[in-house]
Formats: sequence, C-alpha cells, structure tokens
Amino acid sequence: MGAGASATAIQQIDAATLAEAVRKIGPAYAEYAETIESNGIDGLMLTEYRAGGGVDSLLDDMEVTKPLHRKKLASMLAPLLSAAAPAAA
Repeated sequence: MGAGASATAIQQIDAATLAEAVRKIGPAYAEYAETIESNGIDGLMLTEYRAGGGVDSLLDDMEVTKPLHRKKLASMLAPLLSAAAPAAA
C-alpha cells in the first residue's frame, strides 16, 4: 500500500488490510485499526472520502482527537486518498 498505487488497486483494499497497516504504526494505534475494521473502512470508502472531505473528514469520523495521532494517520492515509481518485471516464 503506497503512494504509487493506482486508484483501482486502492479501491480493492479491504478493511482488514487497511487496519493491519494502521496496527503496524504502533500499539497506540490499535484502537483506530479496530475502528477501521468495525466500520468497514476499505479502499472503496477511501474513494468516497476523497470526494467528500478528505483525510480530515475521515479522521473526524474515526474520532481521532490526539494531534500527533492525527498527523501520523494523515501521513499514512493522505497518499491513499489521493490515489483513490476515480479513473477518468
């Protein structure tokens, strides 16, 4: 899961894979991984967030309030949201 991934590849990421990537940040982020899994936040949903508010909106909905956690998660999720742009028709 990197910034160079295509929109199609991002859309195919499941919630468990995204949650595992968040868990790898560190133990303090486990609660956010649980939120991702329990709410089914997957690649397709990232596409929706890209169109409707971006990473800040996603972090708000995940109830991430700690500034350092927001920065760390944003640095991980922002490239995914950018890559999640729907392909031009």
